[in-house]
Amino acid sequence: MTAMLDQLASLMQQLLQKIDNRQPTVYNRSMISTFKHKGLEAFHRQGQPKAVQQAHTKRLRGILALLEAAVIVSDMNVPGLRLHPLLPKQDGRWSVTVNGNYRVTFRFENGNAYDVDVIDYH
Repeated sequence: MTAMLDQLASLMQQLLQKIDNRQPTVYNRSMISTFKHKGLEAFHRQGQPKAVQQAHTKRLRGILALLEAAVIVSDMNVPGLRLHPLLPKQDGRWSVTVNGNYRVTFRFENGNAYDVDVIDYH
């Protein structure tokens, strides 16, 4: 019985060594494919805050970072963002809150965000 346990432990150790020697794959692909708001695109890609309100820059930076990391739309469902689909079911568009009446809207398909926009609802 002890010999079997030793043999099993040896096999487990060999397996773990194989797993530990794997090299992770790193992807540097943007998950935001298209922007509707060109100023928001310049803010995100080049850090140019000219076309977005200065009061919103910190929040927008966080929202865009989350959107870049999102694999499915529910990844954007974090406290405070109030993720919701736009009604009446506008071609699969979603919205998250920036501040007050301002929202970031987007479509999410196949793990990518499209037509990312910042709008004032009122």
